[in-house]
Amino acid sequence: MSLYDFDIHPLSSDCVLATYRVKDKTRKQDPLRSTIWKFIDGRWQMFFHQGTIIKPS
Repeated sequence: MSLYDFDIHPLSSDCVLATYRVKDKTRKQDPLRSTIWKFIDGRWQMFFHQGTIIKPS
């Protein structure tokens, strides 16, 4: 698997949305992933994660 199209979208001063795609040649899928990270107690913690399967182009 390889990761591509990684991007960060700030939502507030302590919250970001990370989006990226994963090329999975074994399963022949290119899932679109999105993860919300929050800065809590001095460190970044994953708050939400979603993966949506997209057929490879």
